[in-house]
Order: sequence, then structure tokens, then C-alpha cells
Amino acid sequence: MRPVIATASKILFTAFLLAMAVIAPALQAQGAAQPPVPTNAPYKDASLPTEKRVADLLGRMTLEEKATMLSGSGWMESSPVERLGIPAIKMADGPSASGPGAAVPP
Repeated sequence: MRPVIATASKILFTAFLLAMAVIAPALQAQGAAQPPVPTNAPYKDASLPTEKRVADLLGRMTLEEKATMLSGSGWMESSPVERLGIPAIKMADGPSASGPGAAVPP
């Protein structure tokens, strides 16, 4: 390995370790017990503007809950966030039928 590449690799590895040292405690804090969600939480109020409801919901979600929801729980299905009452969401290709095996006009 050339000296420049070896040095760059060491720098990247050191930066990765430092980042993990900073991020790990934050992730552990996110996993701590969360307070119960009030029944009148703004994200549950359909009369409020969508932007306000989304901001409230995202503020209540932990980093772990956000990542879990994005990772999915199965084929084309999001993971539920039971603590907040968010069910799993089943997705579909929609009216365009753009999935594998869909007929494409010539």
C-alpha cells in the first residue's frame, strides 16, 4: 500500500471511530424510556394543518423509531411505531403498475 493511501485510510478510520464515539451515546439516550404520548397530541388532531402534525410527530419519534420505520418490516411494508400508534403501512406500485412483471406498452 502506498504511504499516501495508508495515511488517508488511517485518517478515515480515526474519523469513523471518533464519530461513533460521539454518536453512540446519543443513540443510547434515544433508546431510553420515552414518556407516554398524550391522547390529545397534535399529530393525532386531524383538524390541524398537516405541516404542524408532521412536525409534532417527527419531534416525538426517536432516531431509532425513524430508522426502523424507514427500514421496513417486510416486502413493501413499513415497520409500525406502536408507542405512537403508527401502524405498519403496506405500499403498492399504484395505478401505473410499475413493479416487476408489469406490462410496458411498446
